[in-house]
Amino acid sequence: MLKLLATATLATAAAFAQTTPVIQLQNFAHTTESLDKTVPFYRDVLGLPVNGARDPLTAQPQKLDDEMSKFTGTKGMSFRGATFRIPNATFGFELTEFTGGSRKAVRPNLQDIGAATLACRCAISKRFWRK
Repeated sequence: MLKLLATATLATAAAFAQTTPVIQLQNFAHTTESLDKTVPFYRDVLGLPVNGARDPLTAQPQKLDDEMSKFTGTKGMSFRGATFRIPNATFGFELTEFTGGSRKAVRPNLQDIGAATLACRCAISKRFWRK
């Protein structure tokens, strides 16, 4: 009976996963080497508004609990993040920073598996244009 129940549950889950479309993109997260270097670009140069009243650069890295460490593969590391609102978008943009463990910086080409691109249409002041 238990085997039959497990088989029925898996079949239902597989059918549901195949027929249920994504209904909304909620969040786009990008891991960065340094929030201190990256946040000013998105906030001050691109003008994306930071979520919350507190400056994310004043936050101290927090140890991840066991479940989040398993989920992110970052055992023993600490985490710090900053979230932004993207005007006219229905999803958020998050920058994440992991510290206290081994990391390997990568620079994927656009065509590499796992490479990400965030394209924004921006109104840029004339002072940025070269003549």
